[in-house]
Amino acid sequence: MSRQSWTTNSICLTLFIHPTPMRLLLLVAVFSLSSLALAQAPLSLPGKLPTDQFDIGPYTEFYQDLSEDILPLSDIMTKDFRPFREKRNERATFAEQSIMVTWLRFTLRNTHPQDTLHVLHQTIVHGLITLYENNTCLGQTGISLPPQRRVSRFALPLSLPPLTERTYYVQVVDYIWSPSVIYSKLLSIRGSYELDYLSQWHMNVQLAVVGLLAGGCFL
Repeated sequence: MSRQSWTTNSICLTLFIHPTPMRLLLLVAVFSLSSLALAQAPLSLPGKLPTDQFDIGPYTEFYQDLSEDILPLSDIMTKDFRPFREKRNERATFAEQSIMVTWLRFTLRNTHPQDTLHVLHQTIVHGLITLYENNTCLGQTGISLPPQRRVSRFALPLSLPPLTERTYYVQVVDYIWSPSVIYSKLLSIRGSYELDYLSQWHMNVQLAVVGLLAGGCFL
């Protein structure tokens, strides 16, 4: 156990054993500060990405919606998100539920005093992907939607003004089968073109394999 955790636990034990109104208020404050300490830190960027494809998994949290119903964002915002590294591997042939819903959450901070940050968020290939900035829907994409004129077929753009911090939510929906693992990446325009090509190739291979397996069932 770390020294900080030992100190926090000791304080809580003391306040719990000898409760008074003032000590109860202090106990609430200790738990509140502990929750803030465990919250995911925002990712600070100086108006641009360090690379064309930047993995933000360490700055992302996730929530697995097992309600068998697609909950609205207002409900999801009250849920407890977990670190992205604890997320399971979605690459199962079939799932226990017909609809698999995973939510991602991350916070970006543009530290540049003049430049607006223009990036795309990418989760790779999935059925339906919806990007929200706080409560505002910024767009949708996914293989369940027809191809449209957009910067990227498998990524959604977002813009962050100078010296601004905002929180983003991403809803990822797969039906019966997940074509790929859920990633959390930020892309430049050039990076999105490169990754789109690879994602399209990956999707074609996956669909071909499914077709072969389905065809074999009728032989």
